[in-house]
Amino acid sequence: MNVPPVAHRRARSRARWEPHVAASALHFRIVLKVKGIEDVHDRRRLFRIEQDGQPAPDSDLRLVAIYARRLLAENDLLGDCRAAPDGSLLLDLPDMEKTYFYDGIVFAALDAFNNPNKNPTITGLPPIE
Repeated sequence: MNVPPVAHRRARSRARWEPHVAASALHFRIVLKVKGIEDVHDRRRLFRIEQDGQPAPDSDLRLVAIYARRLLAENDLLGDCRAAPDGSLLLDLPDMEKTYFYDGIVFAALDAFNNPNKNPTITGLPPIE
């Protein structure tokens, strides 16, 4: 469910003064979380992503992968990211030793998905396929 930013601010404001509003008003957004990272092959990392304790939906992961590819392209980085079955993202890496930097691309893409208003340069552009 998409709630306009103004409505979100109002909900947060009401939640401060009306505790019964807090439980419902602040949980309207889908939140994806990384539950594990594994090396799959020499140059491939698998991120297990969950939503409310369940594997993340494929449609949400495809959008996160689009954001990750956009970040790779904007930073002139090699690599690829795509949704995989069972709530996973696959990150294909170039030949280099420092994978932690590329892991950060996935975390930034997840942050953009979880809070699109905070990241309009990532979420507001057409997809990079």
